[in-house]
Amino acid sequence: IPFFELKNLKPFLYDGIKPVLGASLEVFSFPFAETVLFVCILEHLRKNGSPYKTYYVSMLIGGAILLIISVRSILVLGFPMWQMQNFASYAATRLIRIGDFFQRIEASVAIVFIISGYTKATICLFSACKGIASIFNIKEYKHIAAPIGILMTQLSIIVYDNGAELAEWAATIYPYFAFPFQVIIPLIIWIIAEIKIRMQKASPSQSVEEKSVS
Repeated sequence: IPFFELKNLKPFLYDGIKPVLGASLEVFSFPFAETVLFVCILEHLRKNGSPYKTYYVSMLIGGAILLIISVRSILVLGFPMWQMQNFASYAATRLIRIGDFFQRIEASVAIVFIISGYTKATICLFSACKGIASIFNIKEYKHIAAPIGILMTQLSIIVYDNGAELAEWAATIYPYFAFPFQVIIPLIIWIIAEIKIRMQKASPSQSVEEKSVS
């Protein structure tokens, strides 16, 4: 808090609302729209719990945490410095010093990054295995986990030449490239599933009515 500078939040909406809308698409595609991967683990939740409630509450909590972290980093670093940093939270945490004994705690942020990256890779691998197993009618998705994991590892090495290329692709191309897979296709599948479920619920009642009439 002692490093906060309220002037770093100004000017507010200097270039109008258009840059905000453009950045909103980036934030929506990463990380919020990527939560569609969690659909694969909804079946493992407790049956008496509502998956929609769990999803929405988690989204709100995650969004609030990201907002607080972003505002904190801008207040400490300023927008120009924040924009230039690949890991703004890491840079902001380096400034934390409490006396001469509590400092250099940015290692904790690095540990969080590593754990988060490992968790995300695990969920992506799990979702890919479940999806491929469903498409090709494979009974056990665990049988294809190893080859898909090796393929993911190889692609992570060759798909980008450097971090700058990754950042540029993620900021300019990824939001539009991922939108069909994150929103359109899952929405179509969800609508079809809802129609199918309602038709299945309606068919037993119709058969019962036909039997009663006969």
